[in-house]
Amino acid sequence: MPASTKRHPDFYFDEPETVTFEIDGVQFRPHLFILQRYCGLFRDMPAIAKKQSDLTSSESRIKLRDILPSDRNNKEMSAEAFELGLRVLYPEVLLVKPIKIMMEWIQVLEISHRWQSDYMRRVALAHLEGYKQYMSLSERCTLGNTYSIISWVFEVYRELAMRSGSMSSEELDLIPLRIARECSWLVNDSEKSSCTPSLATDAWHHPRHSRSCLTMHLQ
Repeated sequence: MPASTKRHPDFYFDEPETVTFEIDGVQFRPHLFILQRYCGLFRDMPAIAKKQSDLTSSESRIKLRDILPSDRNNKEMSAEAFELGLRVLYPEVLLVKPIKIMMEWIQVLEISHRWQSDYMRRVALAHLEGYKQYMSLSERCTLGNTYSIISWVFEVYRELAMRSGSMSSEELDLIPLRIARECSWLVNDSEKSSCTPSLATDAWHHPRHSRSCLTMHLQ
């Protein structure tokens, strides 16, 4: 093993039926059947199949950047992110560091999409349900739209539709343009009645207020 690389202390298994990945100078050697059982990316990957004839050799390394596309921000997956993904796939009893932070579960949600893993997505969403109360409407809506969590997006729309009081310009930005256009007269009413960017309370309680627009589209 080159001096510039090191084996991961928890996820380098010197056993048969494993495959070695090298990321940022760190070698991971997880069990192939776990990757292929839970992640479509590894199940159908030609590079993995080619290495199956030499699975017991630690010199048979796969550079993750050669097989995994960059994320939506054009960033390659780091060793820390790869470790996080494995921490979800392996039984918790084997883990030294269980995942207990909201931001890590959000990262797991991102990894689940890149690894094409419905299992990881379900686990991440199950844990994130407990953190929703700490998220703003904007954060929940952004995550919902980014990762196709339709129920979260609808929940945000329902909260906006059923809540009494004014709607801020930031909250209005959460509404799809198609719906916002139908309610755009509220913005004009607000500008006439208030110098602030928030929608005026009077306009909000108008018979044709934005709650009616949202409620109509949620039915």
